[in-house]
Amino acid sequence: MPRTPVQILRGFLTFVVLTAVAVGLGLGIGLGIGTVRDDDSSDSGPRTSQAGPVRGTDDVASTPTPTPTPAPTPRATPPARTFELAGGVRLSILRATFTPATTASGRKRKRGRVSVDVRLRNEGGKRVNAFPRGPIRRLRLVVRKERVAADRKAVKPADGLARSLAPESTATGELRFETAGATTTRLADNDEVRLRIGKRTVTVPLE
Repeated sequence: MPRTPVQILRGFLTFVVLTAVAVGLGLGIGLGIGTVRDDDSSDSGPRTSQAGPVRGTDDVASTPTPTPTPAPTPRATPPARTFELAGGVRLSILRATFTPATTASGRKRKRGRVSVDVRLRNEGGKRVNAFPRGPIRRLRLVVRKERVAADRKAVKPADGLARSLAPESTATGELRFETAGATTTRLADNDEVRLRIGKRTVTVPLE
């Protein structure tokens, strides 16, 4: 059935209205998308760091290294064969030897001799007469319960020990301890001797 002019006009108007609505919707959607993109672009731009400027190694204040406190120097311990005597005198035992008697009378009496080489150091402020009346006179050879003093007549072997010793000087010499009887027998069976001054005793191997 052919369409009347009124129907044709109505269809045309309907097409125009729908087209206008479609165009309006398209413009609205386009504007919305553009706004979102602008917001995203503003968010994705260069950001300013909130942290302060980075300082170079020269700007960083160096922490001073604490200086360690030096440990106290321990008090020096005298050597094992040294006697510390009064007045800054130091007596060191160097070596010891035992010699049995070689004569018939000496062997019969079981005589023997312990010879001790010593060194005396005067670190005091006064001269010292070490032997036979000085500080060395207290030295004793110990054999069990027996105490034997050095032979005071053996001045020549004592050498420098028998002379006056000036401050800051050293002397060496030989002290002789004469023994007899059971004391000599015990010494002959030992490979070391003991020497004492006061309460201090040192042990010296026999050579």
